[in-house]
Amino acid sequence: MRLFSKFLIILVFVGLAIVVGVNADIPPTPIILSNTTSNYWVNYTWTAGSGNVTDSYNISVNDIWVSNSSSQTYWNSNVGPSNWSNIAIYAYNVSGGGNLNLTPANNNTQAPAAPISKYIPPTPIILSNTTSNYWVNYTWTAGSGNVTDSYNISVNDIWVSNSSSQTYWNSNVGPSNWSNIAIYAYNVSGGGNLNLTPANNNTQAPAAPISKYIPPTPIILSNTTSNYWVNYTWTAGSGNVTDSYNISINGSWTNGTSATFKNSTVGPHGYAEIIVYAFNSSGSGTLSVGNLTDNVTVPNNPIDITNTSDRTVNEGENVYVDFDYTDDDSDTGTFTCNRNDLFSDFDTATGKGNWLTNYSSDGTYSVVFGVSDGYGSTVSYTMTITVNDVDSPSPVISNVNNDTASNNSVTIYWDTDIPSDSLVKYGTTENILNNETNDPTLVTNHYIVLTNLEDNTTYYYVVNSTSAFDKSNQSDDIKTFTTTDINDITPPVINDKSLSKTSSVKSGETLTVTINVIDNIGVTSVTASNNDLTRRNATHWSGTVTADSTKKVDIIAYDAAGNTNTTTLTYTLYTSSGGGGGGGGGGGGTSGEAFANIVCTETDRQFVGKDLNVKYNFKLEGNYVQHIEFTGLTSAGKVAAKVEILNHTSTIVEKDAPNIVFKNLNVWIGNMGYFSNNNVKDPTITFIVDRSWVRDNNIILNTISFYSYNDRTTIWEKMSTQKISEDPTSYQFKASLPIRGSLGPMAISGKDLVYVPTSVPTPTPVITPTQSVTEQPTSEKTPTVTPVTWTGTWKAKVPGFQLLAALIVLITLYFISRRRD
Repeated sequence: MRLFSKFLIILVFVGLAIVVGVNADIPPTPIILSNTTSNYWVNYTWTAGSGNVTDSYNISVNDIWVSNSSSQTYWNSNVGPSNWSNIAIYAYNVSGGGNLNLTPANNNTQAPAAPISKYIPPTPIILSNTTSNYWVNYTWTAGSGNVTDSYNISVNDIWVSNSSSQTYWNSNVGPSNWSNIAIYAYNVSGGGNLNLTPANNNTQAPAAPISKYIPPTPIILSNTTSNYWVNYTWTAGSGNVTDSYNISINGSWTNGTSATFKNSTVGPHGYAEIIVYAFNSSGSGTLSVGNLTDNVTVPNNPIDITNTSDRTVNEGENVYVDFDYTDDDSDTGTFTCNRNDLFSDFDTATGKGNWLTNYSSDGTYSVVFGVSDGYGSTVSYTMTITVNDVDSPSPVISNVNNDTASNNSVTIYWDTDIPSDSLVKYGTTENILNNETNDPTLVTNHYIVLTNLEDNTTYYYVVNSTSAFDKSNQSDDIKTFTTTDINDITPPVINDKSLSKTSSVKSGETLTVTINVIDNIGVTSVTASNNDLTRRNATHWSGTVTADSTKKVDIIAYDAAGNTNTTTLTYTLYTSSGGGGGGGGGGGGTSGEAFANIVCTETDRQFVGKDLNVKYNFKLEGNYVQHIEFTGLTSAGKVAAKVEILNHTSTIVEKDAPNIVFKNLNVWIGNMGYFSNNNVKDPTITFIVDRSWVRDNNIILNTISFYSYNDRTTIWEKMSTQKISEDPTSYQFKASLPIRGSLGPMAISGKDLVYVPTSVPTPTPVITPTQSVTEQPTSEKTPTVTPVTWTGTWKAKVPGFQLLAALIVLITLYFISRRRD
């Protein structure tokens, strides 16, 4: 009995070893199980777990085992609208007797409700086949009704395509084997929709052909590529005769060709995949058993940067770059610059940028500019920029003036051409200017307020400005102002007053107020119904008010001593009386701008003839546009030009104009589409900007620009703009206009650049950028096919179950024998 016990112990250890060995082949549970749904199906995807090898998967959907040997990591479950799909996935390892993982990956998902019927495509029709040797070729036609965008195709329960636009499929199943095809139509509308019932066909391929007719597989398949094409060549194999070839390029078949080459035009970055069968026409015709296959992508053409040259400038000058590129593939280039600290506005889309040097920028700079095509081609150019050291200039002082003094204060203002500080020297004796007031802020538009002055006193003053580089300048002339008598009781005198419209005014409409007023000391402000008016010159003030039920505008003028004078302007409100009115020709109609946003509107009509220089003139107060000019290319008769000055950004654009906006406006010329290259050339616009706005907002004068909104690109485009004159109250500019449709929203704006000097130039190292090529990820569409339920026999077993049962029996016998002993 002891011998029998020892024998049982040995058997136990052997069994345990076998179980351990079996466990070594157990694959891991599948991971990352996820799903997508549409209409009446659920598509599952997963990934093999880490550890032992997974050779295939056993899949159960709603307690039906639909596959026991699938190598795919996805499954489509067709469960009907709003129904549930409960999937269980086991990993399978073929080692030993075959092993499943212990715990399946599970997911339970409900399909969406029934799709909108208008998107469900019809079932494919006229499904037929032809056979030869060991293949079946199916053809069909789209059904009538909703659009069919593509087809999802299953052959022998394997989904071979889920986005084919072809109406045929070749099935290679071997001699005498069956080919069972299921074809669903697919419509991409909504979330994507399959037809409800597939087209089906089950066909047996012919028996194996007579071997003497089977041609050999073609050999020596090779390719050459050049711009946008791939040329494949091959040779007939040795053995039976090859009469012709059946060739597939990217799924499109050409049968019966005797040529041993195939040219495929694929376009830039195109891809060509070829399959070549040999064909023997003897008997009923026989294809080769094997085939040649190859795939290749045509090479990328390199991109090249153009418009390159080194630059030499003096300190204080601008360096402007405008690169371009060439690319035979017509790829879109993206520019780079390694010195965005210099070229702060460098545009990676256009290759344009500016660097405004200052008087500490002397030296030699190496700036690397590059361009890439997005397909791996990158080229760079190193520009050498030499900035010559020059003496920094002294500020040039201009437009020295002062506001009307009160009894104890006055504002002095002036301009300089470069940023500099502000200093006023003043006194009551012309040659003794022993008082000073200063502001160290570096600006180009200066103003200093002098306070605590004596009343009824004449003061003398000069202004002084010093740049960041300690270069100073002082005004040449000594100017004067006189403070008012604190006992002055003479009010301002209002000479002229007007409204832009006095009859049929709509409530909420914007009216322009114009006032001419004088005073023995000086007018300090004018209001219209509590709205401040703007001084246009020494006596002229204007502004806007909103019409309301009071039907009047109250005007108050103030002088430096606080004296006032009042007057009232009246208007009548619009009342509807029915009927309609006539319209004018040549454009100038309703613009589409929100009425409440329009400050004032002015229209001028001029005759436009071929090769005639046309000039529109605008004179309405509150309209900052003075002229619009162009040369006519056709005879168009009277053409209207309308300017709308706006309160805010135009309501027909998507975003504000850049920088600090002086005025928003709309410009309309002619009817829609008139303002084109066929009708006009060289258009310009002349406008004015208030000097007070420039001064109050610290605007750099040479940054004032005219912008036009492009409604196609939704970009504010900067127009070429230059200052052409100035007077004590305003600056006059002229800008180009875009030739586009009938024009539209515009804006006038400028920058308030803060100049921060660097006393000691910092050496600039030469920087060589590290170029990187970023692979473009390719997205693979998750199959949207529906499954065919597998009805085969379930063969998989839980690994080692029988062994484990045997071990339990052996251990029981062992303990029984021990008790007997």
